[in-house]
Amino acid sequence: MAANKDQEKLDQLYALYEQPMYRIAYAILHHTEQAEDAVSDAFLKIIPHLDQIESPDSPKTKAFLIQVIRNTAINQYRKNAKDAERLTNIDDSTLQVPSPHNEIEQFLQRTEQQESLAQLLQGLSETDRTILFLRCEQDNRFGKSPNGSP
Repeated sequence: MAANKDQEKLDQLYALYEQPMYRIAYAILHHTEQAEDAVSDAFLKIIPHLDQIESPDSPKTKAFLIQVIRNTAINQYRKNAKDAERLTNIDDSTLQVPSPHNEIEQFLQRTEQQESLAQLLQGLSETDRTILFLRCEQDNRFGKSPNGSP
């Protein structure tokens, strides 16, 4: 029986205040979908307090609902601002799409480095090359970096 009265009261509140609440939320958020979401969130916040609402059309009820929608919309606005700030702080390098030109350049750089390394290795004696290769293999196996730190 009490749940039925709460449902009726909620229906009355919705019929009376949904549009004014939407206009308040839209004035703060400037986006239709976000204003609609704010109204929905506000009604969800109101539900636990239905027993405290005596008359749906009283000035006290109207003031309460305006305060709830205003706070809900402002919180949504602040969240949007934080999200926008987070998006603008993303490092531009993470947004760059590798171009074929960059890939070719990187490939040529690696090829040049490999050729330089091959020339340096040819200057070593067979024993020194063997020692170097074994050291590199050991470092790779045990996950050590070239400077000796893990």
